Amino acid sequence: MQGAIANADGTHAASESGFTRESISINERTFGPATVALVASANSAMTIASDPATQDMKRFGVEMLICPGAVGADPDKLMESQSTPFSLSLAPGSAANKLNLVASLHLRHTPQSQDRTGWNAVVAENVVQVGDWATVAMIWDGDSLLLLVDGRAVARRVFRNAEIIDLGKVNATHFWVGTWVDGRRNRYSGKIAGIRVWNTIPDKYIEALGRAEESGLGAIDSRHEDFGGDAGSLGKALAAEQFYNGGRWRRYEQGTIAWKQDNGARVIAAPMHTIFNTDRGYRSLGYPIADEAVKGGVRAMYFEMGAIYWSQATGAGAVWGPAYLRYLTLTNVLGLPQAGMPFGTQANPDLTTKFQRGRIYYARHTGAFEVHGSILDLYTSLQGPSGFLGMPISDETEVHDATGRQIGVASVFEGGTIYHSSRTGANEVHGEILKTYQRLGGPAGSLGFPITGERGAQNGVRYSAFENGVIVWRGGWESAKAVCEYEVYVEQVLGGKIDDGPWDSSGEFFARVTLEANGQCLVNRERHPRSGSSGACLKIEKGWKVPIRHDTQIYLKVDVWDEDGLSGDEYHGRIEVRYDINTLWGTLSNSPAIDGEVGVWNQQPMTTKGASSPKFGSIRFNYTIRTEAEKVDHELFRNQAWWSFSNFSTPCLAKSLYPETFRDVDVITDTVEAILNPFDELYYELAFKEAAKSGNCFGMSTVGFRALRGHGSFPEHIYRFPQAAVERHINVKQASQYGADMLHWMVRNLFNGNLIQPVDVFNEARREIDRCGACIISMMNMANGTGHAVLAYKYDLGGDNNRLGCLYVADPNRPWAAGDQDPVTKKVRHPSFIEVFKNNSFRATSITTKKNPNGFASNPVDFTLVELPSTLMMAIPYHVVSGVPRTPFWEVVATLLAIGVFAVLLEDADAEQVSVGNDELISGSGNNRRYKRNHPLQAMSFMDSDDSPLILAGQNRLAHLLEIDMKGSKQGRYRQAVLLGPAGYKLDNPIAANARDTLRVEDADSAFPLLSLEVDGVTKSGALEYFVARDPSNRPARRFSLDLQQAKGDIARVGIDPRGGALMLSPGGAPAPVNIAVAINDGGQLRTGTLRGVTPTSGGEAVRIVPADWANPRGDFAVERLSSLSGGVLERKIMRGS
Repeated sequence: MQGAIANADGTHAASESGFTRESISINERTFGPATVALVASANSAMTIASDPATQDMKRFGVEMLICPGAVGADPDKLMESQSTPFSLSLAPGSAANKLNLVASLHLRHTPQSQDRTGWNAVVAENVVQVGDWATVAMIWDGDSLLLLVDGRAVARRVFRNAEIIDLGKVNATHFWVGTWVDGRRNRYSGKIAGIRVWNTIPDKYIEALGRAEESGLGAIDSRHEDFGGDAGSLGKALAAEQFYNGGRWRRYEQGTIAWKQDNGARVIAAPMHTIFNTDRGYRSLGYPIADEAVKGGVRAMYFEMGAIYWSQATGAGAVWGPAYLRYLTLTNVLGLPQAGMPFGTQANPDLTTKFQRGRIYYARHTGAFEVHGSILDLYTSLQGPSGFLGMPISDETEVHDATGRQIGVASVFEGGTIYHSSRTGANEVHGEILKTYQRLGGPAGSLGFPITGERGAQNGVRYSAFENGVIVWRGGWESAKAVCEYEVYVEQVLGGKIDDGPWDSSGEFFARVTLEANGQCLVNRERHPRSGSSGACLKIEKGWKVPIRHDTQIYLKVDVWDEDGLSGDEYHGRIEVRYDINTLWGTLSNSPAIDGEVGVWNQQPMTTKGASSPKFGSIRFNYTIRTEAEKVDHELFRNQAWWSFSNFSTPCLAKSLYPETFRDVDVITDTVEAILNPFDELYYELAFKEAAKSGNCFGMSTVGFRALRGHGSFPEHIYRFPQAAVERHINVKQASQYGADMLHWMVRNLFNGNLIQPVDVFNEARREIDRCGACIISMMNMANGTGHAVLAYKYDLGGDNNRLGCLYVADPNRPWAAGDQDPVTKKVRHPSFIEVFKNNSFRATSITTKKNPNGFASNPVDFTLVELPSTLMMAIPYHVVSGVPRTPFWEVVATLLAIGVFAVLLEDADAEQVSVGNDELISGSGNNRRYKRNHPLQAMSFMDSDDSPLILAGQNRLAHLLEIDMKGSKQGRYRQAVLLGPAGYKLDNPIAANARDTLRVEDADSAFPLLSLEVDGVTKSGALEYFVARDPSNRPARRFSLDLQQAKGDIARVGIDPRGGALMLSPGGAPAPVNIAVAINDGGQLRTGTLRGVTPTSGGEAVRIVPADWANPRGDFAVERLSSLSGGVLERKIMRGS
């Protein structure tokens, strides 16, 4: 400002008076450098001529570099214009030596949808320091006025639909600096070093303008001004702005204004703003997303995470979080929130939200669910969430009967369910009683709706009453039991010694039976026998049905007379008993396992003695109180608890079924994560997807078994479900046979020899049927790799001399048909069964339903007269199929492979190397183990225990040579089981830590593989079983059992001579006697014998054992000493089996 006061080019020259000049040297970072300042005086004034570009500006900026002095009561004008009517001033601040920066514009705008014209100011409080240099600026962008100090936005006001209005002044062509436009008032006291005016938004302030808008600066005060400022409907501010989570709000006398960038500034009016201004309020609701909505006398304010509603009836009530999301779908049901906020506990303050007609309860572990009406009344009376029912886990849902008609409603809670109907009201059911109730169909089942909650009675009895029965439970029971009807069965009256006249101490009894239920007479003095008498043992043998409800009282009375035609009938006395729920209507016994199912009362004495009886025990009574409960009748099993459709095939199981089947497969989409879980992908491709290609017999049997046990999605009477309704469930269980549980069971049976012991299988199935009501039977034909599963539900023992018994089975290939029941006798036929014979063979037979003079013709469907060992059988108990299995990686079920199956179970040793021919299948151990893939023989490892077995399974025939190198992991034993088509072996061998054994199977692709074993440790002996399941020359199936000696440096060998089928043996080490047990299956007859003391004379020699008669293992054997396994005969002698 040296020389004339103007721009550098001489434009916009100023006219001033009363200012003095002062040299300065400053470089303010916003304004820039300055060397001269104008110092105002008491009479200073300045005008700057404007031009058309700076007149009537629509957007503009003003910037001044100032050093103010003290300001009096009236504002000091920094700059003012009438052509573009604005004013920039300084006013006293509330803090010492602090000044307020004030900007005003003459505008027309439309706050609250009404035009308003006049001067509108924005104030930045305490932002300018007296005596300090500062750059002050005002920016108008067309809808907001921004104040800045040293480049920092300090205040802002937003206007709706704003327009600068000319004041209509004539010759308004100047900017006034330091005074009001009259040049005399509101003089500025201080220094001025520079002035800039832009007729647009200056680039240097565009970023600040954007930041101010994004941060919401001034948005709240602007909204307050829209509502009339301090004199408007909101009143004065009660506190400074508060900030939270990217937004801001300010509380006023009659409301709160809250702002967030995406939502804008919204007014929360009283009284709703009181809730928002609490710490829980703004944190739980978030910021408002719309202005207040009013409809039908209800005011609603919607927030990011909830809403506040007000009505005259309820006051202001808030709902937020998951409860709010639930409420949005239930407004018609619940009405408006009650006044206040959600309430609860310290750990869960949002536990409960109250509404006009109900409540929503929320917990993190359950989610938010509503409860209302009579169900809510009962729930709150039971202490709500803090009671035994816990949190709700469903909304109120409709209950329908079998026709689809609504019959009531229910709400489900963590600890039970509350049911409601118009007939019964609301009642809770929980615990074991609820499990049984649901298993029986709930309200749509035979019991109907509950009419009481759970109650207690004597003897530890707990019960819930229903419209058509009662469910009872006692501690120690496996499950609760439903009772709808009991049968009171009076068997007999037993007379002891009585005085019946000279030389006669026996009675000729008759009795009269009276039976009442709740005072209603069911039987009134019914005479037995109808006429005459029945001696001292009176058989009544008659039962009467008694409908049972929770309050039923059974009254039974049996009066007894001794008939005497000459002297008149003599009354001997009676038994008179009453039973109610405290005794489970007379069914309690000493064993909790049968409580509620059978009450047997034998040898009960009289309760009232007549004059003719010497004592109370002279006459005794046998009677029973029993129920059939809800069990499936074995005679009706196939038409109650079996499928109505036949076995179906599923060519390819979808990948979406894979994670449903195995609990360790973590896939949430229909695509298996092949990269992250390569074993899962390969197991799906190799085994899983074609598990049901040939049928779903295992799945149908498993789902049926689970239903019978009351588990899974379907009740016992599964015949009512069509295939479409259950196909997915059956597919899942069909594939579960590939799981670790099932394969472990198969391996166990393989080692125990149960797969080739039908007698053991039969006995296991008997025990399982007794325990669980059924047992899955799997039959596998190793000749062609086929298999089939059925569900055994009944058995009988004996038959002819050779038959052990018979298992009656439900066959997936044969659903229930009307023809399976005799139309005349109504007796159910059992067309499918498995006969097991004492010689360890079995026959599976299906019977047609076509009647002929000879009865029912035999019709072989799957198996007929199949005997071991070409076909194997296995019993699968419930615990094997009851859970959700894990995957046994790389495992392929043996029954679905064609011929070659190789299974190894290693306990205290690791297979460091497995080779097939020239292919190294496995190498290394532990984390360094490597596998060769894409090979007919595959290695698989179980994954659900630390001592997982190694399973090898191969399709078709193996290569000529199979070699396994093992290393002892500790001092112990390892076991192997090998099944190679028609032949195989079992080995149980000791091993020391770090010792190595090498097993080789030569001629692995032949009918008679040769096993050799080489060890590097001390001499040892292992138990070996070598068996031949099928002989190409039709010789009997046979098994040789012996202790095989092994020694370092010698190779022990065992095999079968392919020329004659004889056993060939070459132990290792020094000669030692060997005992060889022989078992032969000759046409179904199992014959056994033992050769004792078979001894090679020197190391490296071999012996060959040839029976004279294959059918007689206790007969003569030719024992030949050979120079080697392939060498000549050195000696031949005859030994006899024992």
